[in-house]
Amino acid sequence: MTLQAILSFTQNAASPGPGVSMVGVAAQPVTLTSEVVAGAVKHTFEMLDVPLNSGVPTGIIYTGPNPTCQFTPDAPPGCYRVRLIVSGPSGTSVFQVRNFAVATAVGGLILPSFKATADELNFPGNTEGWEQILNEWLLYLLAASGGGSGHTIVVNGTYMPQRANLYFKGPGGEDEPIDDSTILIFPRSVTTAERATISAFDGLTVFDTDLNRLMRYNTNAWETA
Repeated sequence: MTLQAILSFTQNAASPGPGVSMVGVAAQPVTLTSEVVAGAVKHTFEMLDVPLNSGVPTGIIYTGPNPTCQFTPDAPPGCYRVRLIVSGPSGTSVFQVRNFAVATAVGGLILPSFKATADELNFPGNTEGWEQILNEWLLYLLAASGGGSGHTIVVNGTYMPQRANLYFKGPGGEDEPIDDSTILIFPRSVTTAERATISAFDGLTVFDTDLNRLMRYNTNAWETA
């Protein structure tokens, strides 16, 4: 019988099916299953990549005769990239890589792993890999910006509290002020004390590292995003 590696994810009794990547939630255990056990003597589950700022370790999660194991995703949104290696008695092996995603709190969007290939981003409803995920991001940003006119989009940068405002280093090294014309693609991480010094405006969203949650400024007060 031909050796096969088919990985499935299950969380809270829900699963998209064998060989399909899954979108789930943080802080709830995920069961990894090697679906085809015929001819297999060892199942190895390996965490290849995790979201930025995740505390989940990379490396071997489990290796041995059992076809299942578990891991628990933590708070940061992004993809947990898992490789299943199935080994036969003669020393031959086959593998499959799939992703478990925790979507963004705002927009419900997927942040793929940098090394993910198109075929492994086969989340339910996604038949185009990277293209579909990027299109969803672009459409979301266009809608959020009212068509993209008159807004500064901060893709990445260094958090800098200056002159009672929150600034980023722009791509050319210039200071980019965050104001009512700024869209934050990836909210910056700040402590609760740093957040108190921000001259904020309605809709500004940051990630509070002390509270471990997104906070949004609304009507002269911060609230959970």
